[in-house]
Order: sequence, then C-alpha cells, then structure tokens
Amino acid sequence: MRPRGLVLCVVLACESVAGLPGSVAYAQTTNGPNAPNPGASKESARKLFDQGLEAERAGQFAFALEKYAQAEKVATPTAGLRFHKAYCLEMTGQMALALSEYNAAATLAIAANKPDVHAAIAARRDPLRLRVPQLALRLTTPPPGTSVELDKKPVSAELLDGRSFRVDPGEHKLEAHAPDRTHFERTIMATEGSSTTVEITLPLEKPALPVAKEKEKPHSRSYAWPIVTTTGAVLFAGGGVASLLLAGNAQSDAKSMCAKQVTSPCTGDRTKIRTLDALALGGFIGAAGLGALSIVLFSSGGGSPEKTDKALSTPVHARLVASPTALSIEGAF
Repeated sequence: MRPRGLVLCVVLACESVAGLPGSVAYAQTTNGPNAPNPGASKESARKLFDQGLEAERAGQFAFALEKYAQAEKVATPTAGLRFHKAYCLEMTGQMALALSEYNAAATLAIAANKPDVHAAIAARRDPLRLRVPQLALRLTTPPPGTSVELDKKPVSAELLDGRSFRVDPGEHKLEAHAPDRTHFERTIMATEGSSTTVEITLPLEKPALPVAKEKEKPHSRSYAWPIVTTTGAVLFAGGGVASLLLAGNAQSDAKSMCAKQVTSPCTGDRTKIRTLDALALGGFIGAAGLGALSIVLFSSGGGSPEKTDKALSTPVHARLVASPTALSIEGAF
C-alpha cells in the first residue's frame, strides 16, 4: 500500500503536467522580432518540471526545488507546480515557507475551479499547519531608528504588534537596536506546534559610572626622624651631665687650691666653672627641646610627611627646672 503523501504527489504531478500546455499562462511580449516562441516555452517548462518530479521521487528534494524554480521563471505556475514546490520545502525542513506555498497552491486550485486538486492540497497542508511553530513579537512605542532582526533578517514593523507568524522549528536569534537604547538579544527555541510571545524592551542606556578613584595607600610609618632627634636629645643630655660633673670637680679643686693662695683670688678657676655650668645648662635645654620634638614625632606617626609637617607646625614650649635634689622638664608639646 502506497503512503498517502506519495499518492497525492502523483495525482498533483499529473495535474501539473496536464496543465502546462494549456492552462499555464506565460509571461511574454507579442510584438517585436525577439518575441519568445510559445511552443518552445511550453516545452522548456515541461522538461524542467519533469526533471524536478524525477528528482523528487528519488528523494533529491533540493535539486527538485531548483528545477521547479526554473520552471516558474519560464511560466506562471499552476496549483500542481506550487504543491510540489511546497512538498519539497517541507521535506527539506523549511516548514513555514512550505505552508505558505501550500496556501498559494490552494488559492490557485480554487481559482481554476478544481476542487479535487484543492482537496488533495488541503490533505497535505492542514496537518502541517498544526506542526509549524508560531511566534509573536510585541514592541510597544518603538523608539525612532528601531531595527529588529530575526536570524539576521529584518522584521517588518507590521510584525511587531503581537500578531503571530510562522517560523521553522529550531533555534532562532532575536535582536533589537535603537539609538541610545540598551541592546536587546534573546535566543528562542521553537518546537513543533508551539506558540511563543516575546516582549521586546529597549530601555535607555544607563550613564557610565564614574571611574572609582584608587584609594591612597597608607603611608608606612617611619621612625627615622624621631630616632635622630632622640639620639640628639641623649647626646645633649649626656653633654650636660658631663659638663655638670666637670664643673663640680672644678669647683672642689678651686676651693682647695684657693685656700692655699693668700694673694691671688683664683679668678681663672671661677671662669672655668661658669663656662662648664653654662655648657651643662645648654646641654640640658637642648636635650629637653629635642626630647619634646621626639615625643611629637613618635605620636604623629613618624615618617608621614603630612603628619610631620603638621606636628612641626604645633608650637612646643619647654623649660628646664633644676632643684638641689632633681632636674625636670616642663612645657606643652
């Protein structure tokens, strides 16, 4: 038992062949020496159709489509020719285009008053209509300059109001562009019998965010200057202590020596003692000043230039207080 589809193809093949000589209208001019020969055109169309039909029966649907397309260029196609073209499109997976060709074939069959041909076409078209996926695109108030593409092909504005149209099963890439709008892109997987609606949105592009400033790296604390000032304070203090000791020894020696001298008042020894006392006092004052500066530098982070400059700008007041039993520093820093 033959498959129903094959029987329909054979019936419509006979209809197409029979229609070529008499019922097919040819695009031709009737005036001039180069007018085409109608008989030659009919014969050419018949040969092309026969070649396509032979390829179709052998399962070479792509080659058959080429022959049917060539026959269409020679003559206005009949309902049977459009049917065979639709059948080959269906067999090559171009289901949406095949459905369109089936509809065109049915229209021609009705116009030619051939109900049997129309019934044969409908028997193949109607089951396919339930299988072809449908896609609806909705873009409300499209911005000026909007372009929408489906599989890299432009989509007309009439198909952006939510009405459904047919697509082949499989994966489809939808893209939309508009000036100053965010690019829209979506991949749609259409399966047989499915119906998909896609809302296309093109929001305004967000302004570029300002580049965040790189945070300043904290200055590493350096204690070079505090150490230098501390060392200087220690040296001054040591010099003061040494001068004070020398002055004490010189005073003791002067007392013993001057007691033995009756005529000389020991003026040179007094000058030496006063000089050592002055050096001792200067050493203590210098040590106090450098010690105060060291405290400020240590407390302000040491090596940070900004902090050091700020610390140096703070007024420092210090004075040395000596008593018979103690030596101390008073001041503000």
